[in-house]
Amino acid sequence: MSEEQELLPQEILESLQNFESSLDECEKTLQPILKHSLTEISSTLNPLEQAKLNMSLAYTINSLYFMYLKTQGIDPKNHPVKKEIERVKMYIKKIKDISELKKLSSDPYPTDFKPIQQKQQQTNKKGKSKKQNKRKN
Repeated sequence: MSEEQELLPQEILESLQNFESSLDECEKTLQPILKHSLTEISSTLNPLEQAKLNMSLAYTINSLYFMYLKTQGIDPKNHPVKKEIERVKMYIKKIKDISELKKLSSDPYPTDFKPIQQKQQQTNKKGKSKKQNKRKN
């Protein structure tokens, strides 16, 4: 153990070691992505996969910045990065919901469009029946 490590309380030393191992794991996970350009990777993905990738990267970058602020003694909970992380989480949830809908649906159109299509069909039916009633009178 170095002199600096001996001066630190055991609890803080363990937290630093956990932080370092988490950063190492993050670096290993990102390594395959960092070997290629984002354009190169995106060109092989469908739009939903591109959205997942972009939101994952946005979340990772903002989380790393959040951790950086903590290491600098800045409270990240009162920093704009916290709001950005929440915004990214909201989009991740939307993407997850769309993915679930896509798995459940075998239609070529997204499930979100069904109510619109049904409303249009109902409107068309109502419109025809009114016209037919006018013709009868």
